[in-house]
Amino acid sequence: MALRIGRRDTPEMQRVWKVNDNIPASFNFSFRVLSYNLLSHHNTIKHGYLYKHSLQELLSLFHCYLSSQSHRFPLDWKSRSAWLLDDLKSLDNDVLCLQELDHSHFASLFSPRLSKLGYDSLYLKKLDDKNKDGCAVFWKRSLFTLVDHTLLHYKLHTKTDKDNVGIVVVLKFNQKSKRFGINPHFCIANTHLMFNKRQPLVRFSQFMCIADAMKSLVEKYEALIGHNIPVVLCGDFNINPNTPLHNFISNGIHTHEDNQQLISLTQQSKLPPNYIPTVYHPFELSCVHNPYKSLRGGYYSTSFVEKAELVDYIFVGGKWDSEVQRRVTLEWNRFLEPPDSGFLVPGRDIPSDHVPLVVDFEGSWLP
Repeated sequence: MALRIGRRDTPEMQRVWKVNDNIPASFNFSFRVLSYNLLSHHNTIKHGYLYKHSLQELLSLFHCYLSSQSHRFPLDWKSRSAWLLDDLKSLDNDVLCLQELDHSHFASLFSPRLSKLGYDSLYLKKLDDKNKDGCAVFWKRSLFTLVDHTLLHYKLHTKTDKDNVGIVVVLKFNQKSKRFGINPHFCIANTHLMFNKRQPLVRFSQFMCIADAMKSLVEKYEALIGHNIPVVLCGDFNINPNTPLHNFISNGIHTHEDNQQLISLTQQSKLPPNYIPTVYHPFELSCVHNPYKSLRGGYYSTSFVEKAELVDYIFVGGKWDSEVQRRVTLEWNRFLEPPDSGFLVPGRDIPSDHVPLVVDFEGSWLP
Protein backbone atom coordinates (compact mmCIF):
# COMPACT_ATOMS: atom_id res chain seq x y z
CA MET A 1 0.00 0.00 0.00
CA ALA A 2 1.36 3.40 -0.98
CA LEU A 3 1.07 6.42 1.30
CA ARG A 4 1.38 9.89 -0.14
CA ILE A 5 3.41 12.39 1.90
CA GLY A 6 3.01 15.95 0.73
CA ARG A 7 0.48 17.58 -1.52
CA ARG A 8 1.35 16.54 -5.08
CA ASP A 9 0.58 13.11 -6.43
CA THR A 10 4.08 12.64 -7.82
CA PRO A 11 5.87 9.27 -8.11
CA GLU A 12 8.58 10.47 -5.72
CA MET A 13 5.99 11.04 -2.99
CA GLN A 14 4.31 7.67 -3.35
CA ARG A 15 6.06 6.05 -0.42
CA VAL A 16 5.37 2.37 0.22
CA TRP A 17 5.63 0.22 3.32
CA LYS A 18 8.58 -2.15 3.47
CA VAL A 19 7.62 -5.22 5.50
CA ASN A 20 9.97 -7.24 7.69
CA ASP A 21 9.50 -10.89 6.72
CA ASN A 22 11.78 -12.16 9.50
CA ILE A 23 9.64 -11.52 12.58
CA PRO A 24 7.06 -13.80 14.26
CA ALA A 25 3.47 -13.56 13.09
CA SER A 26 2.11 -13.09 16.61
CA PHE A 27 2.92 -10.26 19.01
CA ASN A 28 1.69 -8.82 22.31
CA PHE A 29 1.87 -5.08 21.60
CA SER A 30 2.67 -2.65 18.80
CA PHE A 31 3.22 1.07 18.27
CA ARG A 32 4.27 3.50 15.55
CA VAL A 33 7.21 5.92 15.83
CA LEU A 34 7.94 8.96 13.67
CA SER A 35 11.20 10.91 13.46
CA TYR A 36 11.07 14.23 11.61
CA ASN A 37 13.33 17.26 11.26
CA LEU A 38 10.76 20.01 10.70
CA LEU A 39 13.19 22.73 9.48
CA SER A 40 12.74 25.48 12.03
CA HIS A 41 11.41 28.75 10.71
CA HIS A 42 14.33 30.59 12.31
CA ASN A 43 16.77 28.46 10.29
CA THR A 44 15.02 29.22 7.00
CA ILE A 45 15.84 32.87 7.74
CA LYS A 46 19.31 32.25 9.18
CA HIS A 47 20.37 29.93 6.33
CA GLY A 48 18.20 31.26 3.54
CA TYR A 49 20.95 30.74 0.94
CA LEU A 50 20.27 26.98 1.17
CA TYR A 51 16.70 27.45 0.00
CA LYS A 52 17.03 29.67 -3.05
CA HIS A 53 15.08 27.12 -5.06
CA SER A 54 12.15 27.59 -2.67
CA LEU A 55 12.28 31.35 -3.09
CA GLN A 56 12.27 30.94 -6.87
CA GLU A 57 9.33 28.58 -6.58
CA LEU A 58 7.60 31.10 -4.35
CA LEU A 59 7.85 33.73 -7.07
CA SER A 60 6.60 31.33 -9.71
CA LEU A 61 3.58 30.50 -7.55
CA PHE A 62 2.74 34.10 -6.74
CA HIS A 63 0.84 34.66 -9.95
CA CYS A 64 -1.22 31.53 -9.28
CA TYR A 65 -1.97 32.79 -5.78
CA LEU A 66 -3.22 36.11 -7.13
CA SER A 67 -5.42 34.14 -9.51
CA SER A 68 -7.11 32.56 -6.43
CA GLN A 69 -5.69 29.12 -7.08
CA SER A 70 -4.89 27.07 -4.01
CA HIS A 71 -1.14 26.71 -3.40
CA ARG A 72 1.08 26.36 -0.37
CA PHE A 73 4.17 28.55 -0.27
CA PRO A 74 7.40 26.66 0.47
CA LEU A 75 9.04 28.96 3.06
CA ASP A 76 5.97 30.69 4.46
CA TRP A 77 5.65 29.46 8.05
CA LYS A 78 1.86 29.73 8.17
CA SER A 79 1.60 27.42 5.18
CA ARG A 80 4.40 25.10 6.29
CA SER A 81 3.13 24.71 9.87
CA ALA A 82 -0.38 23.83 8.73
CA TRP A 83 1.08 21.35 6.26
CA LEU A 84 3.38 19.79 8.87
CA LEU A 85 0.55 19.36 11.35
CA ASP A 86 -1.65 17.84 8.65
CA ASP A 87 1.04 15.27 7.86
CA LEU A 88 1.63 14.46 11.54
CA LYS A 89 -2.08 13.91 12.03
CA SER A 90 -2.54 11.79 8.88
CA LEU A 91 0.36 9.47 9.75
CA ASP A 92 -1.36 8.56 13.07
CA ASN A 93 1.84 8.00 15.06
CA ASP A 94 1.95 6.83 18.67
CA VAL A 95 5.32 8.49 19.37
CA LEU A 96 6.69 11.59 17.63
CA CYS A 97 10.38 12.55 17.78
CA LEU A 98 10.73 16.03 16.30
CA GLN A 99 13.89 18.03 15.64
CA GLU A 100 14.31 21.71 14.72
CA LEU A 101 11.09 22.85 16.35
CA ASP A 102 11.25 26.51 17.38
CA HIS A 103 10.44 27.07 21.04
CA SER A 104 7.76 29.66 20.34
CA HIS A 105 6.06 27.36 17.83
CA PHE A 106 6.14 24.44 20.27
CA ALA A 107 4.47 26.53 22.97
CA SER A 108 1.94 28.36 20.81
CA LEU A 109 1.08 25.79 18.14
CA PHE A 110 2.42 22.23 18.24
CA SER A 111 1.91 21.51 21.93
CA PRO A 112 -1.69 22.78 22.14
CA ARG A 113 -2.73 21.34 18.76
CA LEU A 114 -1.22 17.92 19.40
CA SER A 115 -2.51 17.92 22.98
CA LYS A 116 -6.04 18.17 21.59
CA LEU A 117 -5.23 15.11 19.47
CA GLY A 118 -4.31 13.17 22.61
CA TYR A 119 -0.53 13.68 22.97
CA ASP A 120 1.59 14.60 25.98
CA SER A 121 5.07 15.97 25.35
CA LEU A 122 8.51 17.08 26.48
CA TYR A 123 10.55 19.81 24.81
CA LEU A 124 14.13 21.04 25.14
CA LYS A 125 15.37 24.25 23.56
CA LYS A 126 19.02 24.92 22.79
CA LEU A 127 20.70 27.11 25.40
CA ASP A 128 21.96 30.02 23.30
CA ASP A 129 19.48 32.80 22.61
CA LYS A 130 20.68 32.95 19.01
CA ASN A 131 19.34 29.41 18.52
CA LYS A 132 15.56 29.33 18.65
CA ASP A 133 14.93 25.63 18.07
CA GLY A 134 15.15 22.36 19.96
CA CYS A 135 13.83 18.79 20.11
CA ALA A 136 10.49 17.42 21.26
CA VAL A 137 9.01 14.01 22.06
CA PHE A 138 5.24 13.47 21.92
CA TRP A 139 3.37 10.31 22.95
CA LYS A 140 -0.29 9.29 23.00
CA ARG A 141 -1.51 9.58 26.58
CA SER A 142 -4.14 6.90 25.93
CA LEU A 143 -1.38 4.35 25.27
CA PHE A 144 1.58 5.48 27.39
CA THR A 145 2.53 7.13 30.65
CA LEU A 146 5.80 8.98 31.16
CA VAL A 147 7.89 7.25 33.83
CA ASP A 148 11.17 9.17 33.72
CA HIS A 149 13.24 11.38 31.46
CA THR A 150 16.60 13.08 30.96
CA LEU A 151 17.09 16.38 29.12
CA LEU A 152 20.56 16.90 27.65
CA HIS A 153 22.32 20.11 26.67
CA TYR A 154 25.47 18.57 25.20
CA LYS A 155 27.59 21.65 25.78
CA LEU A 156 27.05 21.19 29.53
CA HIS A 157 28.19 17.55 29.44
CA THR A 158 31.11 17.74 27.01
CA LYS A 159 34.09 20.04 26.58
CA THR A 160 32.65 21.67 23.49
CA ASP A 161 30.64 24.81 22.80
CA LYS A 162 28.27 23.16 20.31
CA ASP A 163 24.69 23.87 21.32
CA ASN A 164 22.87 20.64 20.47
CA VAL A 165 20.33 18.76 22.55
CA GLY A 166 18.85 15.34 23.22
CA ILE A 167 15.87 13.91 25.10
CA VAL A 168 15.63 10.44 26.64
CA VAL A 169 12.31 9.18 28.04
CA VAL A 170 11.10 5.97 29.63
CA LEU A 171 7.46 5.24 28.77
CA LYS A 172 5.23 2.46 30.01
CA PHE A 173 2.19 0.98 28.34
CA ASN A 174 -1.02 1.79 30.18
CA GLN A 175 -2.21 -1.78 29.63
CA LYS A 176 -0.62 -4.46 31.78
CA SER A 177 0.89 -7.64 30.44
CA LYS A 178 -1.50 -10.51 31.17
CA ARG A 179 1.45 -12.87 31.38
CA PHE A 180 3.52 -10.99 33.97
CA GLY A 181 1.04 -8.54 35.47
CA ILE A 182 3.18 -5.46 34.82
CA ASN A 183 3.16 -2.63 32.30
CA PRO A 184 5.86 -3.07 29.62
CA HIS A 185 8.43 -0.25 29.68
CA PHE A 186 10.63 0.99 26.87
CA CYS A 187 13.09 3.81 26.22
CA ILE A 188 12.77 6.45 23.48
CA ALA A 189 15.68 8.78 22.67
CA ASN A 190 15.56 11.74 20.30
CA THR A 191 18.50 13.91 19.26
CA HIS A 192 19.85 16.35 16.69
CA LEU A 193 23.63 16.11 16.45
CA MET A 194 25.94 18.83 15.20
CA PHE A 195 25.95 19.55 11.47
CA ASN A 196 29.58 20.65 10.88
CA LYS A 197 31.22 17.76 9.03
CA ARG A 198 34.70 19.06 9.80
CA GLN A 199 34.26 18.19 13.49
CA PRO A 200 33.28 14.49 13.59
CA LEU A 201 34.70 14.00 17.09
CA VAL A 202 32.22 16.51 18.49
CA ARG A 203 29.37 14.45 17.04
CA PHE A 204 30.96 11.36 18.56
CA SER A 205 31.07 13.01 21.97
CA GLN A 206 27.44 14.11 21.67
CA PHE A 207 26.32 10.58 20.86
CA MET A 208 28.33 9.18 23.77
CA CYS A 209 26.53 11.68 25.99
CA ILE A 210 23.06 10.50 24.99
CA ALA A 211 24.15 6.84 25.05
CA ASP A 212 25.28 7.32 28.66
CA ALA A 213 21.91 8.88 29.54
CA MET A 214 20.11 5.96 27.88
CA LYS A 215 22.28 3.52 29.82
CA SER A 216 21.50 5.17 33.17
CA LEU A 217 17.73 5.12 32.66
CA VAL A 218 17.64 1.62 31.17
CA GLU A 219 19.71 0.11 33.99
CA LYS A 220 17.62 1.93 36.62
CA TYR A 221 14.30 0.56 35.38
CA GLU A 222 15.55 -2.89 34.48
CA ALA A 223 16.51 -3.23 38.14
CA LEU A 224 13.17 -1.84 39.33
CA ILE A 225 10.73 -3.77 37.13
CA GLY A 226 12.72 -6.89 36.32
CA HIS A 227 12.53 -7.00 32.54
CA ASN A 228 14.83 -5.69 29.84
CA ILE A 229 14.04 -2.20 28.48
CA PRO A 230 13.95 -2.06 24.66
CA VAL A 231 15.40 1.12 23.13
CA VAL A 232 14.33 3.17 20.11
CA LEU A 233 16.84 5.86 19.13
CA CYS A 234 15.67 8.53 16.67
CA GLY A 235 17.02 11.73 15.22
CA ASP A 236 18.93 13.77 12.71
CA PHE A 237 22.47 12.48 13.24
CA ASN A 238 24.09 14.43 10.38
CA ILE A 239 26.06 11.35 9.34
CA ASN A 240 25.93 9.09 6.30
CA PRO A 241 25.72 5.28 6.26
CA ASN A 242 28.94 3.35 6.81
CA THR A 243 30.74 6.32 8.38
CA PRO A 244 32.68 5.79 11.64
CA LEU A 245 29.94 7.15 13.93
CA HIS A 246 27.20 5.24 12.14
CA ASN A 247 29.20 2.04 12.48
CA PHE A 248 29.92 2.82 16.15
CA ILE A 249 26.22 3.27 16.90
CA SER A 250 25.50 -0.10 15.27
CA ASN A 251 28.54 -2.04 16.50
CA GLY A 252 29.12 -0.53 19.93
CA ILE A 253 32.91 -0.45 19.61
CA HIS A 254 35.38 1.99 18.07
CA THR A 255 39.18 1.90 18.06
CA HIS A 256 41.00 4.79 16.43
CA GLU A 257 43.94 7.08 17.08
CA ASP A 258 41.45 9.96 17.52
CA ASN A 259 39.87 8.23 20.53
CA GLN A 260 42.28 9.90 22.95
CA GLN A 261 41.03 13.29 21.78
CA LEU A 262 37.45 11.99 21.82
CA ILE A 263 37.69 10.86 25.44
CA SER A 264 39.24 14.18 26.40
CA LEU A 265 36.01 15.85 25.17
CA THR A 266 33.86 13.77 27.51
CA GLN A 267 36.04 13.03 30.57
CA GLN A 268 38.19 15.00 32.97
CA SER A 269 40.97 12.40 33.32
CA LYS A 270 44.11 12.53 31.19
CA LEU A 271 45.31 9.50 29.26
CA PRO A 272 48.90 8.30 28.92
CA PRO A 273 50.73 9.59 25.83
CA ASN A 274 50.54 7.39 22.71
CA TYR A 275 47.75 5.30 24.29
CA ILE A 276 44.92 4.47 21.87
CA PRO A 277 41.83 3.57 23.91
CA THR A 278 38.87 1.59 22.66
CA VAL A 279 35.50 3.31 23.03
CA TYR A 280 32.37 1.29 23.80
CA HIS A 281 28.67 1.78 24.35
CA PRO A 282 26.52 -0.97 25.91
CA PHE A 283 23.73 -1.26 23.33
CA GLU A 284 23.00 -3.59 20.45
CA LEU A 285 21.33 -1.25 17.98
CA SER A 286 20.25 -2.03 14.45
CA CYS A 287 19.32 0.60 11.90
CA VAL A 288 15.78 0.05 10.66
CA HIS A 289 16.56 1.44 7.19
CA ASN A 290 19.07 -1.27 6.36
CA PRO A 291 19.98 -2.15 3.63
CA TYR A 292 20.30 1.40 2.44
CA LYS A 293 19.19 0.79 -1.12
CA SER A 294 15.73 0.33 -2.53
CA LEU A 295 15.07 -1.40 -5.82
CA ARG A 296 15.65 1.88 -7.68
CA GLY A 297 18.58 3.35 -5.76
CA GLY A 298 19.74 4.69 -2.41
CA TYR A 299 17.38 6.07 0.21
CA TYR A 300 17.60 9.70 1.18
CA SER A 301 16.05 11.73 3.99
CA THR A 302 17.20 15.24 3.13
CA SER A 303 17.93 17.13 -0.06
CA PHE A 304 19.22 20.65 -0.59
CA VAL A 305 21.51 22.51 -2.96
CA GLU A 306 21.08 19.63 -5.42
CA LYS A 307 22.52 17.07 -3.00
CA ALA A 308 20.52 14.23 -1.48
CA GLU A 309 21.71 12.36 1.63
CA LEU A 310 20.53 9.91 4.26
CA VAL A 311 21.24 11.56 7.64
CA ASP A 312 18.11 10.71 9.67
CA TYR A 313 17.76 7.30 11.31
CA ILE A 314 15.71 5.17 13.65
CA PHE A 315 17.66 2.51 15.55
CA VAL A 316 16.15 -0.26 17.69
CA GLY A 317 17.68 -2.62 20.23
CA GLY A 318 18.67 -2.80 23.87
CA LYS A 319 21.53 -3.38 26.30
CA TRP A 320 23.51 -6.44 25.28
CA ASP A 321 24.36 -7.41 28.87
CA SER A 322 20.94 -7.02 30.52
CA GLU A 323 20.70 -9.49 33.41
CA VAL A 324 16.96 -9.84 33.98
CA GLN A 325 14.66 -12.82 34.37
CA ARG A 326 11.81 -11.57 32.21
CA ARG A 327 12.47 -10.52 28.65
CA VAL A 328 10.56 -8.66 25.99
CA THR A 329 11.48 -8.37 22.32
CA LEU A 330 10.96 -5.32 20.14
CA GLU A 331 11.44 -5.47 16.37
CA TRP A 332 10.36 -3.39 13.43
CA ASN A 333 7.40 -4.80 11.55
CA ARG A 334 7.44 -2.35 8.64
CA PHE A 335 8.74 1.10 7.73
CA LEU A 336 7.66 3.73 5.26
CA GLU A 337 10.39 3.67 2.64
CA PRO A 338 12.22 7.00 2.29
CA PRO A 339 12.32 8.40 -1.24
CA ASP A 340 14.98 6.90 -3.50
CA SER A 341 15.24 9.78 -5.96
CA GLY A 342 16.32 13.24 -4.91
CA PHE A 343 14.62 16.56 -5.48
CA LEU A 344 14.87 19.93 -3.82
CA VAL A 345 12.96 20.50 -0.60
CA PRO A 346 11.18 22.33 0.90
CA GLY A 347 8.81 22.90 -1.96
CA ARG A 348 5.35 22.03 -3.13
CA ASP A 349 6.10 18.37 -2.38
CA ILE A 350 7.50 18.53 1.15
CA PRO A 351 7.20 21.26 3.84
CA SER A 352 10.68 20.64 5.28
CA ASP A 353 14.17 19.97 3.97
CA HIS A 354 13.85 16.47 5.47
CA VAL A 355 11.25 13.74 5.02
CA PRO A 356 9.55 11.98 7.95
CA LEU A 357 10.71 8.49 8.91
CA VAL A 358 7.90 6.23 10.11
CA VAL A 359 8.32 2.75 11.64
CA ASP A 360 5.82 0.25 13.05
CA PHE A 361 7.22 -1.81 15.93
CA GLU A 362 5.96 -5.05 17.45
CA GLY A 363 6.90 -6.54 20.80
CA SER A 364 6.42 -9.87 22.53
CA TRP A 365 7.07 -11.40 25.93
CA LEU A 366 9.48 -14.34 25.77
CA PRO A 367 8.43 -17.52 27.57
